[in-house]
Amino acid sequence: MRLRLLGPFLVVTADGTAHTPGPPKVAQALALLATQPGQVVGSDTLVRELWRESPPRTALATAQTHIHHARRRLDELSAGETSRPVLITCPSGYMLHLEDHQATDVRELEDLVLRADAELGRGDAETAAAHMKRALAIRRGPLVSNIPVGHVLAGRRARLEELYVQALELHIEITVRLGRYREVIPELRLLVHDHPHHEWFHGHLIAALHRCGRRTEALHAYRALERILGEELGLSPLPSTRRLMDLVLEPNPDGSAAEPPWSVLPRAGRPAATPR
Repeated sequence: MRLRLLGPFLVVTADGTAHTPGPPKVAQALALLATQPGQVVGSDTLVRELWRESPPRTALATAQTHIHHARRRLDELSAGETSRPVLITCPSGYMLHLEDHQATDVRELEDLVLRADAELGRGDAETAAAHMKRALAIRRGPLVSNIPVGHVLAGRRARLEELYVQALELHIEITVRLGRYREVIPELRLLVHDHPHHEWFHGHLIAALHRCGRRTEALHAYRALERILGEELGLSPLPSTRRLMDLVLEPNPDGSAAEPPWSVLPRAGRPAATPR
């Protein structure tokens, strides 16, 4: 049994069939536990997730009922697959026990990104690229996009969105390391559209355009960044981005375009390991 959390929340059984986890509150309780498999989630955290700052007087009893239905649903779907209960009651709360370390797509994506980063550090960009291709294909959307979320899940969704942006940065860094400049330009155009304030993506788009002999487009890309930062945030591009643009516009002694050193751009944010 696998839990898909990145996008619509689904439970996938051994035969590959995807199932809904239950009614909204039951699914919400289960999703909270699934974001921390193997760790105890306190009853107070569960109540805060389900009712925010306004829990009813019967909140604890109602939460226990939701957990009961979640346990029954999981036992139904995992029949014959595991030798012990999947959802365990602990003295201070509840815990989801998943025998497979990568039984959630969140863990699988995180592991693949960490492996890609390690391979890149060892100089094997091809293997790193293969890991990243698999990692980016896993995400189908924001965390549990088909159910309501409270404060706790909203915080975890925000954390995973930030980690996903770091994964995209790593993907771009790997693609550039492999010299696939033309291939990366369409991806970077989409990224600067989706993340207009992310200057790192803009800088790499400028550098890739120049590397492909498209200096005019590189200049337009820089001007677009200046406009976005100035009009929306009252800021100017970072010194590293301005230095990159100076190098793009600066001809070599023989009149040819200067090669923009990627090193003037800051390194991508490195993916952090999730505590196990």
